Amino acid sequence: MDERFIAKNWRDLIRPRELEVVAQSPTHATLRCEPLERGFGTTLGVMLRRTLLSVLPGAAITHVAFDRALPAELDDLTAALTELVFASELSTNAIVRLDRHGPGDVTGADLALVDGVRCCNPEHRICTLAPHASLSLRLSIGLGRGYSPAERHAPDLPEAIAIAAMFAPVSRVEIAVSNARVGQQTDYDRLTLDVWTRGAIDPIEAVSRAATVMRDQLGLFLNFEEGPEPVFTPPDETAARVNENLWRTVEELDLSVRAGNCLRAMEITYIGELVQKTEADLMKSRGFGRKSLTEITGLLAQLDLRLGMKTTGWPGDGSPARDE
Repeated sequence: MDERFIAKNWRDLIRPRELEVVAQSPTHATLRCEPLERGFGTTLGVMLRRTLLSVLPGAAITHVAFDRALPAELDDLTAALTELVFASELSTNAIVRLDRHGPGDVTGADLALVDGVRCCNPEHRICTLAPHASLSLRLSIGLGRGYSPAERHAPDLPEAIAIAAMFAPVSRVEIAVSNARVGQQTDYDRLTLDVWTRGAIDPIEAVSRAATVMRDQLGLFLNFEEGPEPVFTPPDETAARVNENLWRTVEELDLSVRAGNCLRAMEITYIGELVQKTEADLMKSRGFGRKSLTEITGLLAQLDLRLGMKTTGWPGDGSPARDE
């Protein structure tokens, strides 16, 4: 089969126009992505759900050491400690203390945290102390992914008790696939993604990190025996119009300040330079996020352009060469 036909075929696959944030709170977000080729809604949704729930790293209590005799309600106490949610900026385990005298409820707010560690649900009740009772203990907060049973944790405190840990920062993900319309066609997919977190990460950021993991995992397949990509040449009248757009500077796109600064940092002056970059190339730039990528792809689409194009008549640096 003609390689030019194959290249044109996959380039003609429809791509989502935008990622719409339908609802957002510190622990929940609803995102909508459309249009997608038939079947891609389920494919991408299942991949994102799996990655969000089991791969993203988080922090949790792995060990508890009591300074006094073990309390009678040990099982209830360790179960309550397991439900505490933490965010850690550290690369190693952190040791925090809890010293409290009764009477009254003991909560996450009573923890003596170290720099770089934050309790995301300080209102969570750990136990209730009777008059003249006290509680004194040390907690080890470790890093990990998903759920980890107690027996997997190596002790890092003297006389410590290992407890099960829920590291996953995302607690729940729901996907829904419905029909999307493009022109007169309604057989495309619309993916709606609902993400709930435990408070340690913003749900939009969680989705972005999950997508980054997926991209890195698929990179091996993308580079496997990859040869030169055939160039599909559009009709002459389209080429002439596109060449005029390539001649324009990126400043004429009326970009946001963040997107414009990122392109300047990458030394991209002309639209013709921009369209030769892939989405992966742009996402490598410091400070360049998904919102800026959506903005740029939308503006290029208005000019019948896209990222990852192979252009002709380009000298390699400086301004493009116009067709006479």
